[in-house]
Amino acid sequence: MSTRSPNPNPLLNANKCSRLFQGWVSPLISKCRKQGTLDISDLYEPTPDCESATMTHKLETQWFAEMRRNPDNPSLIRATICTMRWEPLLIGLILIPYEFFNILQPILLTFLMKFFEPCSTMPTWHAWLLVTAIVLISFFASILFNYEVYLINTFALKMRLAYSGLIFRKLLRLSSHAFHSISSGEITNLLSNDATKIEMTLLLINYLWVSLSFWHPTRKPDTRVIYFFCYNLRVFPKT
Repeated sequence: MSTRSPNPNPLLNANKCSRLFQGWVSPLISKCRKQGTLDISDLYEPTPDCESATMTHKLETQWFAEMRRNPDNPSLIRATICTMRWEPLLIGLILIPYEFFNILQPILLTFLMKFFEPCSTMPTWHAWLLVTAIVLISFFASILFNYEVYLINTFALKMRLAYSGLIFRKLLRLSSHAFHSISSGEITNLLSNDATKIEMTLLLINYLWVSLSFWHPTRKPDTRVIYFFCYNLRVFPKT
């Protein structure tokens, strides 16, 4: 059986500018445009922190520690939080200046519209300054948003891999009788449905707490209503 030839990931040696603008993916995109498609051998190897075995080991270690702390009622959510720590929240901090730019841009645009009013006394240099600020804000907001989406998607995928690996390791530890009592449909549902929920939760959870930082919950109770419906629709896992 043929094995895949090693294809080191250029992200490991990429500089900060290449990481920020995703320039390390350019060779792969150029190769796709020349060939018209990509083979499996063209794809880069995952970075060490994205290896399934690495993420599964971290989650499994925290799960065993949770079982020792609470043998009667262990919580997978607590084990997941101990595995993730503050990383998803630190990624979500990027959304704060992004949302600030989104608020600032229409305000500047309102000031710019006054330049086009009849008998406007706004100097031309002031209008050019506003236009430059609007363009720069759009530019930096786009960079922040794309970088945040890349980081949180990567982290969410890593946690989904950890959940899938934990399910796989649990299946390997089952006895023959217990294994045959579980249908293949239940296993498929765990991998395709339940393990996906942690990924979707991480993709959206930062927008919840960032919105709370911009709108006080006592003045804008709609965020609490949204959380209530998300909780009851099981977008956020309960146990």
